[in-house]
Amino acid sequence: MRRHGYGISVFGAIVLCCLFFCFPAQSDDNAVSIRVGYYEDGDYMSRSRSAEYIGFNIEFLQKLAKVGGMRYEMLDEGSWENAWHQLLEGHIDMIPAVFRTEEREKEVLFSNLPMGTLYVTLNVRVDDKRYGYEDFSSFQGMRVGIIRGSSDGERFQRYCEKFGVKPIIVPYAETQALLSALEDGTLDGVAITHLGRSSTFRSVAQFSPEPVYIAVAKNRPDLLARLDAAMNAIVLRDPNYMMRLYDKYFAVSMAQQPVFTKEEEAFLKQADVVIAAYD
Repeated sequence: MRRHGYGISVFGAIVLCCLFFCFPAQSDDNAVSIRVGYYEDGDYMSRSRSAEYIGFNIEFLQKLAKVGGMRYEMLDEGSWENAWHQLLEGHIDMIPAVFRTEEREKEVLFSNLPMGTLYVTLNVRVDDKRYGYEDFSSFQGMRVGIIRGSSDGERFQRYCEKFGVKPIIVPYAETQALLSALEDGTLDGVAITHLGRSSTFRSVAQFSPEPVYIAVAKNRPDLLARLDAAMNAIVLRDPNYMMRLYDKYFAVSMAQQPVFTKEEEAFLKQADVVIAAYD
C-alpha cells in the first residue's frame, strides 16, 4: 500500500512539473492577446468606480491569464445578445460563464471543464409581500423580465410550463435595464441567473442548476486548447480554487433576508419564541 501511495505522489509531482513547463513565466509582451466580450452583469462582471473590471468572471480570467500566459482586451458589447453575436461572427474570441446547449455547441467551442455550477432565480423586490417562495398561484399574470435570447429566459419558461404558471414575459437587452425596471416597479420580477452576494432582491424561486463554461469562437481551437490546459493546471494545483471563488461571489450574504413559503410565514407569526444557546 505504501508503494502504491508513493507512486501516486511521484506521478502527481511529475504532472505538476510538466504543467509548469507547459506554461513558463511570460512577460506581458509575450503573452497571447485575447478579445473578451464584456457586458454589465452584476457580480459576474462589472466596472468599479475606478473603472477596473471586477467580478467572478474577471477574477477567474485573471487566474487563467497568469497560468496560461494570456492577456485580455475587454471589448464592451453592451449586452449579452450583442456579445453572443460578436462571438458567432468571430469579432471576439470568448465569453465567460455560458450555459452549454446542443444548439450552441454547433455554433461555438466550449471549454472542457466548467467554471462552476449556477442556477436560475426568480427575483422580486424585498418589500413586495405578494409573493412567497414557490407560491405558484401568486405568479399567475406576474410581469417578469428576462434577458432576450438568454438560456436563463428559456429555462424560466420551461419552469413555468412545468408548474402551470402563465406570467407575462418581458424581454430586455441589458441586465442593468432589467434590474432597474424591477426596482422602479415596471416589472414584478426578473428571471435571471443567481445575482450573487450583492443582490438587493428576494429570490422566490430557484431552479435549473447547470454548469457554465467558457465559450470560444469556432475559429480559435488554438485558444480553446490553451484555456483547457490552463484550467486543468489550476484544478491540479488547487482543487478547491473554483469552490472558494464561487463562495466569494455567490454564497448567501448576511445582508440578504431568508425567503419563506406562505405556510412558513404563517407559522412564524403564531409560533412561540425558542430560546437557544450555542458555544
